[in-house]
Amino acid sequence: MILFLRNKQNRTIAEVECFVKTEDNRKFVELHASVDIDQYSRFLIKSINFDKPEITRNIIADFSEIDELRGWLWEKYQKTEPEEYNNIIKILQKRFKEIANKYDLHYVED
Repeated sequence: MILFLRNKQNRTIAEVECFVKTEDNRKFVELHASVDIDQYSRFLIKSINFDKPEITRNIIADFSEIDELRGWLWEKYQKTEPEEYNNIIKILQKRFKEIANKYDLHYVED
């Protein structure tokens, strides 16, 4: 499954793909996360409010979190058995929806 955060013009700012991978006869959940630097930068610039710098700090923190989701999976969550796939998807969906609502972005699944 792929989860997207998109702007009003339907351009992808961030995405995460989560899937079950087989390697050396072992199955495990893997994910790839990416933040499109061009779209993210445009979004960040439009969102800057010099009277409220915490907004900019929050955006940077939230999108840094997306960029580091693979590390979260392997270092913090640490449950990569295929049986955990649905739980991981639910966690990712919840977080992406929170970020979409927070910044008036579109949440899309594929």
